[in-house]
Amino acid sequence: MNIAGILAGGIGSRMSSSIPKQFLEIGGIPIIIRVINRFVNNENIEKIIIAMNDEWDDYFFELLSKWKISRKKIVVIKGGKTRFDSLYNIAQEAKKIDNDSVVISHDCARVFVSDRIIDNNIKMIKKFRCTTTSVPTIDTVILSEDGIHSTSVPERKNVFLDQGPQAFYSSEFVDIADNLPEEIKAQYMEAGRMYLENGYEVGIVEGERLNFKMTTVFDIKFGEFLISEGYIK
Repeated sequence: MNIAGILAGGIGSRMSSSIPKQFLEIGGIPIIIRVINRFVNNENIEKIIIAMNDEWDDYFFELLSKWKISRKKIVVIKGGKTRFDSLYNIAQEAKKIDNDSVVISHDCARVFVSDRIIDNNIKMIKKFRCTTTSVPTIDTVILSEDGIHSTSVPERKNVFLDQGPQAFYSSEFVDIADNLPEEIKAQYMEAGRMYLENGYEVGIVEGERLNFKMTTVFDIKFGEFLISEGYIK
């Protein structure tokens, strides 16, 4: 079973908003509704698990009703204290639903994820134990230890910017995480690094520039511009 795991526990502190950013509207539609529709309407996704702050559950269910989205495919669980904790909770829930399930984990702040990206993660997980969605950098990247001095400049052709979604097998993710010391597990934010540092290959799915993250007010405004100009439906 292919299960989408949507991370929707952020508070959007850089948005200066009274509500979490996943409930802000872009083009008249809440971010979380836009993201859910991307997965609900994908024929390869059979279930959707959403990890979020349970204080917003009632509000979220009201949105589902308002936008006429059936709860049949949707499971809402409590998010963790960290992003990785929420991801772990999603993997555990997916394992309960189907021990052999594939989780396509996605940050709710990436509103414009395409069917091509979702489908290609599902295809590539048959070759690798974990996949991640990334784009080649178009800028020169510098590394710095202190944020003041440049220490090295990697070859641009070897540098990719990670986006998401990522895909992995729920039972395997839980098994790897359960065998890690807490201090090591606390260093992770997503699946890819955990898999790499524990001896697994991670396949790269080609991302898209439009699959950017809603982090600041500028991103919201840019998203609205793309919708108004017809670049995004």
